[in-house]
Amino acid sequence: MVNSEVVIGTGALSEINAKISDIFGDTSDKFEQKLQQAKEKATIKMIDSAIEIGGNAIIGFKYDIFSLSNNIIAVSAYGTAVEMVKQDD
Repeated sequence: MVNSEVVIGTGALSEINAKISDIFGDTSDKFEQKLQQAKEKATIKMIDSAIEIGGNAIIGFKYDIFSLSNNIIAVSAYGTAVEMVKQDD
């Protein structure tokens, strides 16, 4: 098993943008960008962990996303590191 966690602040401007988007029933681009950024960082950290233990692939990959406070989100990524080996025919 490999996993990683990333905690990232969304910032006051993202909060304001999200509230305005909510009023109009729209999506919040700022929050989406922050969430994508956190997921990318968590993925990279998890891949690095897999490589450290000799893996070259990750299966059963999953994200969990948490809100820790008004302006802070956490992303946890986890899966199973495996070593893929090409078999001769």
